[in-house]
Amino acid sequence: LHCSRFPSGSHATAVVSTQSTGKSLRCWFVCVVVLYSMDRVEPFDPDSGNSFADYVDQLEFYFESVDLDLGSVLKSDPDYVPKMERVRSKRRAVLLSQCGPKCFEVLKNLAAPVSVKEFSFEELIELATGYFDGEDNPLEFRFKFGTRF
Repeated sequence: LHCSRFPSGSHATAVVSTQSTGKSLRCWFVCVVVLYSMDRVEPFDPDSGNSFADYVDQLEFYFESVDLDLGSVLKSDPDYVPKMERVRSKRRAVLLSQCGPKCFEVLKNLAAPVSVKEFSFEELIELATGYFDGEDNPLEFRFKFGTRF
């Protein structure tokens, strides 16, 4: 009995064939796979109630685990400046690729008309923290208060 699996949309297809008859049988089944990877940070969900500051803390721990923290480059290194620029660029790339679609859309809109690539990691964190964790707009608060019933 020979079994091979290959992805087919949200399902996986298993092809089972016997060597004696050469016939194959196709079975469709839902494949649930839970993968844990150190190369990934969970996306920020603004609807979860968690603060963006907590997400930044999580990112900092991730950066430390993959040697992207700012302390990973020694100042005595002759290539200090180029290495720091690479670390900062990678930190920005991780933020933008892992923050999730809602957060990315917010950052893109806050950065407009300039591309998010033009901002540093620290500037993007400042923009997002101001948006997600900032104080409520007084007009928005007044509207919510007036429409609470």
